[in-house]
Order: sequence, then C-alpha cells, then structure tokens
Amino acid sequence: MKFLKYKKVVATLILGALAITQVPAYAYETGCDDEENLYVPQPSQPDKECPDINWPSFPKPPVCPEVPEPPTKPEEPKEIKHLPYIVGYEDGTFRAERAVTREEFATMVARLLLEGNEHGDLSSFEDIRPNRYSNAYVGYLESLGIVSGYADGTFRPFDAITKNEAQSMVEKIQQIRKTRKVVTFNSDNTISRAEAVTALNSIFERDCSDAEIQNQFSDLESTHWAYNDILFAAVEHTHIEK
Repeated sequence: MKFLKYKKVVATLILGALAITQVPAYAYETGCDDEENLYVPQPSQPDKECPDINWPSFPKPPVCPEVPEPPTKPEEPKEIKHLPYIVGYEDGTFRAERAVTREEFATMVARLLLEGNEHGDLSSFEDIRPNRYSNAYVGYLESLGIVSGYADGTFRPFDAITKNEAQSMVEKIQQIRKTRKVVTFNSDNTISRAEAVTALNSIFERDCSDAEIQNQFSDLESTHWAYNDILFAAVEHTHIEK
C-alpha cells in the first residue's frame, strides 16, 4: 500500500512539472485566482506580405484643353474735328511771313485750349476794348496765368510778339498740358505766322497728315516749308485719331 501511495505522489509531481513547463515564460500574474481568466499574451506574428493582386484600373479623367480667350475687338478709329485757330485775310491770302502780334498769338493759344468752347471773362487790360475780338481770349489766358501785361496796366495787343515772349507763354502751356514735345525760340526776334502755327501744332500735337485739306489761300504754294502746318491750323477738317 505504501508503495502504491508513493507511486501516486510521484505521478502527481511529474504531471505538475509537465503542466508548469507548458506555461509560457512571459505570462504575468494578474492577481486573479481564476485560472480561466488568466491572460497570457501571445507572441506577435510577423506581418504577412500582401500577394500581388490585379487591382482594377480606373481611367484617368480627360484633360480639357485650355480655351483661349476671345481676341479683343480693336477699337474703332475715332474721328476728331479740328477747328481753325487762325484765319486768313479778307482778300483770300494767308501771309505766312507776316509777324504775329501779341493779341493774335494769345488768341491762337486760347482757341486751342478752349477747343471751340466759349469763355466769358474779359481781360483787365485797359488798352483792349471790351468789344475787341481778342478781349475774351486774352482774359482767358490771363485767368490761367499764361499772359501778363506791362507795369503800366497795358497789354499792347498790336505789338509784334517776340520769341522770348512767345517762349514764356509756351513754357506755361507745357505746364498746364504736360506736353511731351518741347518747342524753343532761341532769339529775341519776332515770329512769323508760319512759325507760330508750326510751333503750336507741335505743342498741341496737331498732326493731321491723314486729313484731306483743301488749300484755300491764294498766296500759299504747296512747296512752302510750312504748307501742311498752315492748313492744319487754318482750315476746319476731320482727323482720325491714332
């Protein structure tokens, strides 16, 4: 009997040892007495490589070509009517070489600035009659500070304008108009009607080479050096603005 009992004890010990060896070494105690609820972490398994799979391919969205912007419509040429700012004489002549007076030059400048509009202010100069054709034009330039008279309160409208006097007016016009073209008079001599219109056409950019202008003056030859400038200044015409 003792031998059988001893044999059972040995068998029990052997079975217990075998059970202990089957428990992983990294098991940890949870403090729970319930063996069924004992958590034993499992070793992590290496990631399996994904097998090659023929995934369905989807067509790429079509690339829409850029639509060019419609071309801008070119601006239509603009017609401009140019009014004369100098006139000829009653006998049909222009007298291109005649000297320009102070009132004539002031009148030409004022007409170009006004562009056909009227100005009601009369000049303050005592030697220009209120009903004189040049009075309002001189008064307009006086209000702009372009002309000034003499210390005695006169304007001396019938005196020939000198190049220095004309240059002084031109510089003030340039300040008002911010013109790009500069015209200079280099001496103190008087200026002719042809010189005056050539200078003013340049300052006011009155280039009307595209206009068809008929010569109305009996003493103006087509070979005259200022032929076109005289017609641009003295004859009403329509100009195509570029």
